[in-house]
Amino acid sequence: MDLPADTTETDRELLSTARDRIPSRCRERRAADRGDELFALVRADDETGSGDAYLGVPFEPPDAPSAGFCAERHALNRLQLAEPPGTRPTHVVVAGPVPDDDRRPTFPCGTCRDAIAAVGGPDVTVLATCFVRQPDGWALFPTVERRRVEELVPDRWTDPWG
Repeated sequence: MDLPADTTETDRELLSTARDRIPSRCRERRAADRGDELFALVRADDETGSGDAYLGVPFEPPDAPSAGFCAERHALNRLQLAEPPGTRPTHVVVAGPVPDDDRRPTFPCGTCRDAIAAVGGPDVTVLATCFVRQPDGWALFPTVERRRVEELVPDRWTDPWG
């Protein structure tokens, strides 16, 4: 796993948790003859958060695609339901399936970036990564990029006309 130089111990712990959880979900989907999907893990480590990680998967109803939502928003919702009111996420891992010849990390979509920013604020750490399906399993997280959500939604906290 190729980690950025500024990776923290908390980042490593959350990536380890993701490495433990994602393959079992992938095996379930493979057994059901379904494809791999995007995953997100969200964690709150501030003074109000438990440090637990909440897994999110996309909800994509085949007959109503506009009713769906991404894995990041599912994980954020699970955190908000389980943690005390006012708890803000501090870390988000986004891991998307990619073809073997394209190991670029998967970043949140624009809507999810905005949701992470709205719920967590500008300092949430986003760890973007990917996994590659192989005949005998998955190559997990060949690359990881670390960003603050403020870098992904740079003008959210400033007045563009001021």
